[in-house]
Amino acid sequence: MTTKHTPTPWNARVEAGFDLVTAQRNHVCGGLNEESVFALNRDPAERKANAAFIVEACNAHDRLIAERDSLHDKVTGLSELNAILRAERDALQSVAVKLKEANRFLQTERDELAAALRLIADHPREEPIPQLIVRFQRIARAALAKINGGKS
Repeated sequence: MTTKHTPTPWNARVEAGFDLVTAQRNHVCGGLNEESVFALNRDPAERKANAAFIVEACNAHDRLIAERDSLHDKVTGLSELNAILRAERDALQSVAVKLKEANRFLQTERDELAAALRLIADHPREEPIPQLIVRFQRIARAALAKINGGKS
């Protein structure tokens, strides 16, 4: 079974003139200056595991910082993309509202044209045909004016 390093988190502090690395009230290692580092744990297997853990962490530091920065750039890019997609969604929702309004307008126009056609189809023959054509033309012109924004 492989011996585990002292559980994290580890902390750096100064005690009685010693720079110490501690974990959960236990000393991991320490030193008097940058040239002297010594293990304070009595278990040789745990000291060896702690040393390996320190080396691995130190060796991984630059790579992890680069990965963090890369992920930050990607998250920033995703945030910008998200803002663009939100703007596009809002624009599409606006178009959808306008299309619904246009659909309601066209349904109303269809109903008016159908009513005009019913008038023509169901009108008794006593009324002269030219007057029906004039009425139909008025309805058609009014519908065209609505379609063209008030211009006939």
